[in-house]
Amino acid sequence: MTHPLHLKALGLAKEFKRVEADLIGVIQKIDLYKIFRQLGFASLFEYVCTGLQLSESVSYALISVSRKSVEVPELKLAIEQGVLTVSQAKRVTSVLTKENAPELIEKAKTMTQKELEKEVARINPQPLVKERTRYLTEDRLELKVSLKEKSMKKLKRIQDLECQRTRSTCNLEQTLEAMIDFYLERKDPVIRSERILQRPSLRKVSEIDKKVNLAINVRTPLSSEVKHKINQRDKGVCTFQDTNGKRCTHTRWIEIHHQIPVSEGGCNNLENLTTLCHSHHKIKHLY
Repeated sequence: MTHPLHLKALGLAKEFKRVEADLIGVIQKIDLYKIFRQLGFASLFEYVCTGLQLSESVSYALISVSRKSVEVPELKLAIEQGVLTVSQAKRVTSVLTKENAPELIEKAKTMTQKELEKEVARINPQPLVKERTRYLTEDRLELKVSLKEKSMKKLKRIQDLECQRTRSTCNLEQTLEAMIDFYLERKDPVIRSERILQRPSLRKVSEIDKKVNLAINVRTPLSSEVKHKINQRDKGVCTFQDTNGKRCTHTRWIEIHHQIPVSEGGCNNLENLTTLCHSHHKIKHLY
């Protein structure tokens, strides 16, 4: 048995769609004859927002759809027939033409919002977003970046797993924080060195590490412990200083440098080893 509240909701939804279609028609005429100016409004957008007291997003959708409907009458007809809402119509206005109207309107009726966004992007690809960050508050930034679809699916999968792990709803920011912590804990040499050097079973730096093959000046691989100690001391930051004493702050393309070359008797000890970025490492070997 159908619930009476459901029947009432169906009736109101039908009335809502009818009112949307009527409003589109009225806005078209107000726009055509510039009636909004007679009412003291500088633009149609100002009239719909202020005069009709609708939100900016709703106003933008109504205006976009009403103007596109003049160019493509099939769009307004679909709204009048109740098979398309203004919200659905708005999603295709940027790419809708007389030629693709039948196909695209049909897709707008049946596709989800994400599917429709993808279809619109296929018809009219947008330039890739330039990666950037900017401060929103003192300690919060906005990150703008584009992702491949398969990467976004992986991110959503991690979000699902993080929700499952924490037994709570996690947004994308919380998911990214979990990913960052997970990666750094396992891959950041500075964090790994701190953890490894705390192990009681770790051997002490041997005399061999301190005075390796000095007699024949042969380069040998650095021990893991020496690498960890360098990472802890220099924190993964280039130690180069210019003539004014200003230190380089690069943390990318980091390499370990022998201050006294092995060929000149340099050792694999901490005092002779330092952290340099690739560019400053090259400079050190040039001069």
